Amino acid sequence: LYRSRLADVGEGLRRATRLTHLDLGRNRLVAATGLESCTRLETLILYENAMEEVELPHTPLLRQLFLNGNRLRTPPRLALLPMLQVESCGRVAT
Repeated sequence: LYRSRLADVGEGLRRATRLTHLDLGRNRLVAATGLESCTRLETLILYENAMEEVELPHTPLLRQLFLNGNRLRTPPRLALLPMLQVESCGRVAT
């Protein structure tokens, strides 16, 4: 779904319960909504979207998270991601 001009994921991933890698980079997303069913994600790419804050769904297996290129006002709460090994948030806007 990379560079698909998505503004919202909506219900499109509702049945993607076995998805482990998801690239939503270079879209127009303002939030990480619609990913609630993707509880097996290990890699989530959300870079270069229009997000100002990120509230991630329950993804206990997430190992890689890419958020750079967004306009984040606050960094995401990474303590809720015990398996996270790689994280790229870029700069937080002030």
